[in-house]
Amino acid sequence: NYVGCGKIAILSDDVEAFLVEAVLYRLDTRDFQRAIRHSAEQDQDAAALVVEIQAAEQRRDEVAAACGRGEIGVREMTVATEVLRTRIQTAKRSLTRITRTTALDGYVGATEMLRDNWMDLPLERQRAIVATILDHVTVGAAVRGRNKFDPARLTPSWRL
Repeated sequence: NYVGCGKIAILSDDVEAFLVEAVLYRLDTRDFQRAIRHSAEQDQDAAALVVEIQAAEQRRDEVAAACGRGEIGVREMTVATEVLRTRIQTAKRSLTRITRTTALDGYVGATEMLRDNWMDLPLERQRAIVATILDHVTVGAAVRGRNKFDPARLTPSWRL
């Protein structure tokens, strides 16, 4: 007979806080951005949006480089960058709707804003965001004698 928890019991509050932070971190990674783009490439409309986003991001970088070389002024760069930022955000919102990641709408690439707003979001929206990104978490065995939260025991498996 087996008695006890099999060394996998863990406090849910600590796990929840860790996973929220992991999801927020994941949103800003290049791997996540590539995963969003890869899933989007399966659809022609989404593929067109990916091309639009990439072109606008490249143009934004070119504007910044031109300013750095002194070819345009800071004011011109600021105006152009704002126009491109708006174009990128609009395309990303459309892309999230097409790729069924609407729970992330407005937050892809804006992790600080999500972090600032997290506690004010309805629980359903928090769950939807986590479920869009995280498939499951594997909890590893505890180390005997260690009774503090150990994030190394948690292995997230990502959807995106």
